[in-house]
Amino acid sequence: MTPLSEPLRLRSGAVLPNRIAKAAMEELLAEPGQLPGDVLTTLYRRLAAGGAGLLITGHVMIDRRAVAQPGDVVLEEDTPLAPFRDWAAAGQSAGGQVWMQINHPGRVVPKDLARTTWAPSAVPIDVGGCPACTRLPVP
Repeated sequence: MTPLSEPLRLRSGAVLPNRIAKAAMEELLAEPGQLPGDVLTTLYRRLAAGGAGLLITGHVMIDRRAVAQPGDVVLEEDTPLAPFRDWAAAGQSAGGQVWMQINHPGRVVPKDLARTTWAPSAVPIDVGGCPACTRLPVP
């Protein structure tokens, strides 16, 4: 047995079946309504079958008024949970764990996706190579 295939007990008490993880990526695979659907479920079932002990989802936005990309998954208080349960079950289908990366893009969102942006600071920013991103102070 190689160290990569050994279980890993985390300080939280969680135990990963091995030390192989899929890092969070910007997947942009949400279905209409900003929900996970068949494409994400199939992807995570295949990733699980590949043997990773931990699958960290792509970012899941917490407010549909603030998304980084049109294909972002959104989870709000009134969002139907069944698609998320299916997504999680697919990722756990081979015995590994799925951890959701929750996110809010703040004020760095494409201008055509949000009329209002929120951030902890009203100091204007320059996001450099992203000409489509907001560069205005927070209202």
